[in-house]
Amino acid sequence: INQDWLVNYGYSAEETQNAESFLAEIIHPEDLPNIIEHHNRVSHAQDDKSIFEVDYRIRRKDGNWRWVHSRDTVFTRNTEGRVTQILGILHDITENKQGQDALRESERKYRLLFENMTSGFAVHKMIYDEQGKPVDYLYLEINPAFGKLTGVPVNVLLGKTVKEIMPNTEDYWIETYGRVA
Repeated sequence: INQDWLVNYGYSAEETQNAESFLAEIIHPEDLPNIIEHHNRVSHAQDDKSIFEVDYRIRRKDGNWRWVHSRDTVFTRNTEGRVTQILGILHDITENKQGQDALRESERKYRLLFENMTSGFAVHKMIYDEQGKPVDYLYLEINPAFGKLTGVPVNVLLGKTVKEIMPNTEDYWIETYGRVA
């Protein structure tokens, strides 16, 4: 047990080392099966160089849950070759997990808005010639309202350029889109 553990999780060295069920008490119940499987993989490792990784939640002494990433390897074996000690390094990844969750939620809200808005909306990628002049644009994303308003099914437009779909499109519109982009 190092100082980082004692400071960041609030448990004393005695609490950590003396209680047989300590880890089972502080690991999130939903993560416990993964930890048991992880521990079995490490304990049955055939070599002492493999590194095993797992993410799970730990309850700090103050009751707050923290996400951690554990990297573990065999540290010592007995004379029969059975693993007797595991060396583990724990990294707190709570902020990363919270950022990932926030990003997923933001993407979910965007997708919900994009799919349900009544205004037609399309995301394009501009295509330029060697001199940097806009010459076409590619349809990357299109909401259902765009298909309804234009009368062109979304699956027909996606991945195609405007010149492929509407070859008579005036250069003015492509240049205008290019300036906006």
